[in-house]
Amino acid sequence: MKKWRRLMATSLVGCLLNVTVADLAMAQTPAGSIVIKQQVNQLGVGANVKLKLTAGEKLQGFIEQIDEEAFLFFASEQESSPRRVAYDQVAELRLANLTYKASTQPILLRPGEW
Repeated sequence: MKKWRRLMATSLVGCLLNVTVADLAMAQTPAGSIVIKQQVNQLGVGANVKLKLTAGEKLQGFIEQIDEEAFLFFASEQESSPRRVAYDQVAELRLANLTYKASTQPILLRPGEW
């Protein structure tokens, strides 16, 4: 019984390591840049984002313009002009603000009104 448990635990750890290594490889392949490109397109121009570049540099700012190979990124406190960032240079892309505050009161609907 102990051998069976040890074998099962070892195989589970091996599977987890395999998934982790596959995720790391995905971030540095062209498929990873395709995912970043899709994220940039979904967020759109004007989105306030945080970037982590493959060189290790961390930036926060706004997406100015979206092209096929890269996008223009404006980091207000660090640079005076937009910076062109290629999709394959981005290791991680996140929204800077995860909250949204509506400027008006919500409309309440009763059952059957929708």
